[in-house]
Amino acid sequence: MRTKFLSRFLTFSLICITAVIVISCEENRSNDASETFTSEQMVTINQLVSYYDSIVQAAHPEITDIDTAYKVYLDSVCPLILETGNMGLSGINISARNKLFDRLDRKTLDEIFIIGDTLKYFSLSKKKKIKKYYPYYVKINNKGAYMVLLNELSKKNDFIRRYYNQIREFGDLTPACYGMILRDYNQLDFSDPMQRLIFIVNVLDTNEEIKDRFRH
Repeated sequence: MRTKFLSRFLTFSLICITAVIVISCEENRSNDASETFTSEQMVTINQLVSYYDSIVQAAHPEITDIDTAYKVYLDSVCPLILETGNMGLSGINISARNKLFDRLDRKTLDEIFIIGDTLKYFSLSKKKKIKKYYPYYVKINNKGAYMVLLNELSKKNDFIRRYYNQIREFGDLTPACYGMILRDYNQLDFSDPMQRLIFIVNVLDTNEEIKDRFRH
């Protein structure tokens, strides 16, 4: 009897300890976001993450684990994006992107992006600067809450730290940033919504074929 009781006690204790660890991890992830975005802004952030989650889950409804679903999905789309330079292959084309931006809270988006309507970039193929009308053209807001979030996440993840330092040094997403995310997305923990947000921000940064932007 005593042995059976001890066995049950140890099993119960192990379950309790595991539950505390899981809750603690979830609280730490929540703290990363709550320290940077307000509760009102988190409504929009969650909408943004859920939108891309639905794309991934629609592609792989048989996979219930969100981290696995993302990695399987990205295994299929990222090589194509790198080959063609077309970020629309991510599942969000330019039309879907504009409609998404239309319905999301602009003030929250401003915490991630500086939003304009003119795209300027240097084309390696044409050897000159290109300027064109591009609704919802964006660049990273270096003073926004998203950069604060990246800073917090970078303290726990070397990959995010290198990514964050690239943006901080050059003032925006660079070709190296795109290369890191599109080639080494396995370095992200997609079970964490805030790390999923990192990939999604890259997807939304541009949605037309610009091969030059993805080169190192």
